[in-house]
Amino acid sequence: MAKKYGNHIVDVACGAHHTCALDKEGRIYTWGWGAYGRLGHKDNKTQMEPEAVELFSMEPPPLNPDIPAFMQHQQMKTRAESITCGATATFVVAKEPVNCLYMFG
Repeated sequence: MAKKYGNHIVDVACGAHHTCALDKEGRIYTWGWGAYGRLGHKDNKTQMEPEAVELFSMEPPPLNPDIPAFMQHQQMKTRAESITCGATATFVVAKEPVNCLYMFG
């Protein structure tokens, strides 16, 4: 069964034993040796195929129409702007909701 990946990959970064790709929507995909958590998948498992990093690919749930808006916390979606990899880590600069540096590994 084929997996669906990003619409258009705009950047790729490689570490010593892992790879990270960024699509035009700001989602990132990682694969390779997962030791030290460098892939960002909340585990240390090795991934031989690209897998979306949940933080940068999830869509926020819609607001509940039965609860007043001021009582709800609207979760913002996080999207990446740039990526780079070190030997044992992945670094991601997020553009949404605010500029922030994330590091896995």
